[in-house]
Amino acid sequence: MLKLVFSKRVMATVVLCISYFGVVASDEIYLSNGDRITGDITQLVDGNLGVKTSYAGVINIRWSEVKFLKSEKTVYIGVDKETIKGVISVEDGVVILDSDNKDKREVKSGLVQFIFLKKPSITKKSGRIDMGFSNTSGNTETLKTRLDGEVSYRKGENRFVLGFLLNQGEAEGVKNENNSLSRFKYDRFLTEKWYTFLALSMEEDEFKDINLRSTVGLGLGRQFIDSSLTQLSVEISGNYVSSDFINENDTDYSASSWTLNFHRKLPSWRASIFHRNSGVIGITEDDKLFIRSQTGLRFPIRKNLSATGQFDIDWDKTPATGRDSMDRKTVFSIGYRW
Repeated sequence: MLKLVFSKRVMATVVLCISYFGVVASDEIYLSNGDRITGDITQLVDGNLGVKTSYAGVINIRWSEVKFLKSEKTVYIGVDKETIKGVISVEDGVVILDSDNKDKREVKSGLVQFIFLKKPSITKKSGRIDMGFSNTSGNTETLKTRLDGEVSYRKGENRFVLGFLLNQGEAEGVKNENNSLSRFKYDRFLTEKWYTFLALSMEEDEFKDINLRSTVGLGLGRQFIDSSLTQLSVEISGNYVSSDFINENDTDYSASSWTLNFHRKLPSWRASIFHRNSGVIGITEDDKLFIRSQTGLRFPIRKNLSATGQFDIDWDKTPATGRDSMDRKTVFSIGYRW
């Protein structure tokens, strides 16, 4: 009889423990009107938080009404075009993100775009167009125009980037600058950070004796940082370069290349700084080397409009006869971003 009573007490204790831990494991939510809801959050989409309850199935709650949320689940949270993996909690309308790398961030709940239990398929779209213009009259008549743009689209593991640059200039009615550069790149992400890519660029520069320089490359890249504040990536590749000169003999050769891209927002200045450096060097002919560098500061004007000041350097180790190795340019432009 004593044994039977003891068994019943043990069973009751086990049931109570299971019930207790079941409650702890559930997410706890308090709304602005004081209501308390327990269950398992399923997702946040279009401003509605889905919660799976034991008494009413999945119910939808307005995210704006959530005042307090406690959860121990690892989820994927979308904030300012960035997807963060970690644990989420809410206190008085402020979302606390405890990410996998142990960093904690606090943001307003209205900035949270989505919450998913599984990693969502990434879709990112961005683009820019910058235009610079200068006109001098009087003792010297000069006219210079510049058009620079880039469009990027990523869906899942695939990313496409298309860019272009056009410079035109004249002094006293005589043309003294005429060049263009177009580039296309396809990235295939292997992991969250690593990706392979295929790149194609075409350059024309009348005053460098370049009728058409085509470069095709296949390589490997790493996205070291890709957050709302900072982006940093490095790429290396093997290339084939074909140069059609206006006066010089044409050349074709195998090469290797590198590219570094850096962009950093400066919230205290309401500005951002950027730097891009790329170079191509011949594998068997090290005199075939050209490097491009762009460094600048960008300030927002209003909404999607911005002003940019930048310094560009183009360097060619073996320029065409009568041409300089280095071109330096200071550029001021107005741009539109999306």
